[in-house]
Amino acid sequence: GVTAATVPQVQVFRAFGIPRILLANEVTDPAAIAWLAEELAADPDFDCYCFADSVAGVALLEAGLAPGLAGSGRRLGVLVELGQPGGRAGCRSVAEATVVAAAVAASPSLHLAGAAGYEGSIGHDDNPATLAAIAAFCRDLRRLGALLPALGAPGDYLLSAGGSAYFDIVVSELTAPA
Repeated sequence: GVTAATVPQVQVFRAFGIPRILLANEVTDPAAIAWLAEELAADPDFDCYCFADSVAGVALLEAGLAPGLAGSGRRLGVLVELGQPGGRAGCRSVAEATVVAAAVAASPSLHLAGAAGYEGSIGHDDNPATLAAIAAFCRDLRRLGALLPALGAPGDYLLSAGGSAYFDIVVSELTAPA
C-alpha cells in the first residue's frame, strides 16, 4: 500500500491499480467523500483508510458515505488522529480522541481501524526538550492505540506516525511494551 495526502492523489494511485491506500488527512469535501464511497462499493478489494479528528468530521464522512455504500457491506477505515496543542490537526488529547473513536465505531459506514499522528510539527531540532516532547507525544499515541479495542477496533489495529526526521523515537516509543 501507499500513503496519500489528498483525494486527488488517491485517485491517481487507484488509476494505477494500488489496492491499499492510507489517506493521511481528514476528508471533508462532499464530492471527495462521494467518490470514496463509489470506489469502495465498486471494488471489494480496495482497502482504504483516512483520518478523523472530530465528531463533526465523523458526521460528514457518515453523511457522505451512507448513500454510496448502502447495501454494499463496505465501510471506510478510519484512524483517529491525535495532535498536539497548537498543531495543525488532530484531537488535542487522548480523552478527546476516544470520543471521536466512539463516534467512528458507532457509524454504519465507518470502521475504527486505528490511530495516527504526526510528531514532526512538535519541533525541528535535537534539543532535549524537543526530543522529550516528541517521545511523550508518541507515548500518548501508543496509549490511544491500546484503548481502541475496547471501543470497537480490531486487535490488529493500525498505529501510524512519522514523516519527520524522528523515526528512531517514533519506532522506539510505538513498539515499547505496554
